[in-house]
Amino acid sequence: ARAAVSAARAEAQALERALQHGGGSVIDSMSADAGYERALAAALGEDAHAWIGGDGARRWMGSEALESDPPLAAGLESLTDHVRAPAQLLRRLRQIGVADEDRGQQLAVGQRLVTRDGVLRRWDGFVSTGSGAAAAERLIRANRLADLNRELPKLEQALDAASSARDEAGRDVEQWRAEGEEQGKDGASGERDV
Repeated sequence: ARAAVSAARAEAQALERALQHGGGSVIDSMSADAGYERALAAALGEDAHAWIGGDGARRWMGSEALESDPPLAAGLESLTDHVRAPAQLLRRLRQIGVADEDRGQQLAVGQRLVTRDGVLRRWDGFVSTGSGAAAAERLIRANRLADLNRELPKLEQALDAASSARDEAGRDVEQWRAEGEEQGKDGASGERDV
């Protein structure tokens, strides 16, 4: 139990250090359900490194959804169902469909399709594979850190329980040893008296 707690703590600390070197881009304020990290990173590509608001050369200012925004094709899930993102990105994310594989689903102007393994296809036929690898890795690490932070209290409780059981067993052994020595003394004393 002690080794499991030590390993989990070390991994969590390493992930925290790795995630501290983000620089404040939009990807730092986003999260994705496990298994959707590569889809989100591919959907945003280099835009994942833009800032939210402000005066930067590359920034997300946001745009309200319009009634005229086209719905996604049948059979596609919206990426927004699997990510948490700043409001400034929601219109874009609502126009990105997720599928296990790209089967040539019809896309309206401005829409994108991403697979869970990170293949992107835009409405205009542009295809990209493997883009956003660094952003995907960051999202995967953030998810792993969240998992560890949920697991650590349980591991620490198991360690405390194991330590308490070991301490109790040690006390029992010491008590039995003392009783055995006392009985040994009583036996030796009885033999002398005979």
